[in-house]
Amino acid sequence: MRILCVADEFPWPPTSGYRIRLETTLAGLAELGDVDVFCSVADRPDLAVGDHSPRAGLARVYVHHRSTYRPTLGGLARWASSGLPRAVAWIDWRGAAEELERWAASDYDLVWFSHCHSWAGIGRARGEPTVVDFDNLEDEKLRSLLALRTRSTLKARLGELIDRRDVERWRRLQRRAAAASRTVVVCSEADRKRAGVANAVPVPNAYPGGLVDRRPGAQPVFTMVGLMTYPPNADGARYFATEVLPLVHTHRADAVFRIVGRDDGALADLREVDRTGEVVDVRDQLTDTTAVVVPLRAGSGTRVKILEAFAAGIPVISTSLGCEGLGARDDVELLVADTPRAFADACLRVIREPGTAARIAAAGHALWEERYQPSVVRALVASVGRAAAD
Repeated sequence: MRILCVADEFPWPPTSGYRIRLETTLAGLAELGDVDVFCSVADRPDLAVGDHSPRAGLARVYVHHRSTYRPTLGGLARWASSGLPRAVAWIDWRGAAEELERWAASDYDLVWFSHCHSWAGIGRARGEPTVVDFDNLEDEKLRSLLALRTRSTLKARLGELIDRRDVERWRRLQRRAAAASRTVVVCSEADRKRAGVANAVPVPNAYPGGLVDRRPGAQPVFTMVGLMTYPPNADGARYFATEVLPLVHTHRADAVFRIVGRDDGALADLREVDRTGEVVDVRDQLTDTTAVVVPLRAGSGTRVKILEAFAAGIPVISTSLGCEGLGARDDVELLVADTPRAFADACLRVIREPGTAARIAAAGHALWEERYQPSVVRALVASVGRAAAD
């Protein structure tokens, strides 16, 4: 079987949830046959344009540099005329589509698009069996962010007006992708129901790894991991730092909030926060972590940062939305808290009750072993790909 995967990211090194999902997907597809990978990337000067040495199990890998997502006159015109959400319309994909046709000139038994953005921007009209991975339901993600908006400036109101239009544009685009494809893939059963299309199939996220050698320090450390340029993560970090941490400090003034992940300075104004930036190995930041916190109030899909903590054997405290779709239960595999007071109380609980912390960490690790190891998800990807190609 010959398979083409079209992605809007280069999956290596696998330092983000999306890259880990893409790498796992490629490994699953490689179980079916020869896989060619076309990556259209932005803001990756470290990657040369052209063919790259394929990783184990892959046939060919190609990198194309596309324009950066930003407002331009051309992008605004495309948004106004195309009916596409601006996350797609503000990017000029023409060079990517032309380069893909040159590089992948023959037909394939299966074409797998990683992200609805890729399907919309670099589509192929050859009638090949197609799968589109909705790793996030973009309409749900944008809708949940809109619910948090509080600013009333003219710029904010204009942005809100555009976002409300884009919620519906994403919904229509996702349905168009589903109608044109054999299968669309989502992260969870909850997202399958929300997608509202008959051919949606859940394929969960995965995380490679295992237990870390924990070395707790004298201070309690609450760690949040994620790309802070992603708005739901930035909102969650700000929420914890400004509304939860002060409540924790009334009882444990020495508690540390550590943010691990690139933020481009967007969170520089937060006080009493340890910002590490992007790190080579997140697991090094988990050895002295009391609990991983996932204070998300917006977003879609499922959180790889929770799977990372489960694999490492670290207790997790999350909002209901943050742990949605993983099948993790409150006070069993993690602690769930949806108000600042409840979140602070959960943080204090894992400090004061080491037995509780150890119990939920062990249960979370067992859930990861059962459902979210890469080998389990690779088999699901292969099953979906085989069925779509038949």
